[in-house]
Amino acid sequence: MSSFGVDVIPNPGETVLGVPVGTIIQYASATAPSGYLNCDGSAINRNTYSGLFNLIGTTYGVGNGGAETVSTWVVVVNLLYINFAGNTNTNIIAGDTFTFNNGTNYPNLIALTASTSQITATVSFTGTGVGGGTVQKTNNLTFNLPNTVGVTIRGSGTSWTIGSTGGSDTTVLAVANIPPHEHKTQMPGSVSVNTGGNSALGNQFNAGFYPTTADIYDNTGTLVTAAANPATSFSLINKYLVLHYCIKY
Repeated sequence: MSSFGVDVIPNPGETVLGVPVGTIIQYASATAPSGYLNCDGSAINRNTYSGLFNLIGTTYGVGNGGAETVSTWVVVVNLLYINFAGNTNTNIIAGDTFTFNNGTNYPNLIALTASTSQITATVSFTGTGVGGGTVQKTNNLTFNLPNTVGVTIRGSGTSWTIGSTGGSDTTVLAVANIPPHEHKTQMPGSVSVNTGGNSALGNQFNAGFYPTTADIYDNTGTLVTAAANPATSFSLINKYLVLHYCIKY
């Protein structure tokens, strides 16, 4: 009996190997079945889930293994101070090993202290720098699962790369999206025109005459002077049923 509650009977000479790692299924419960993880973009450990990591790598996100930009750095009595503008250090914590690259690569450094704005480590080199390179965590690395929350799935192919994303739930119709068209205004068959004695002008206003220009008013009675975009978004979402996508690890 399989974990899905059905007997799996192979054809003669075949072997049932089970569900391949990386298989994604739709599931009716919010909790993934045994051996699966929810496709919610979570960062998970590369060693714990090595089989899945070996298959998909960082296609769906590098987790905490991305390089972070250093704003300034300085060494004071063999203590390296690495600073981050905007509190951008979100990966390295105290005790982590990391690589510092300022044009020269310094691997296997250990963070003595770490916050979102600064890391310190003991080093054997000296110096100071502004716009000083990058740091990259090298232990307890994670990677991201596919994130199918609130999106539809598109098959990969020539113009569609696995892991790429795009699209929107809503859009705004721009003037450039409106097909070419015109608004004709037909004059009534009998028009009283004050022409200042010029009866020839009055004679031109016959039934079926289309003037080359005319005033157009919108549904509020306001004179339209140019094509306009009200910038009101509208939904692009089709009718839907929400299920969980889960990936085999």
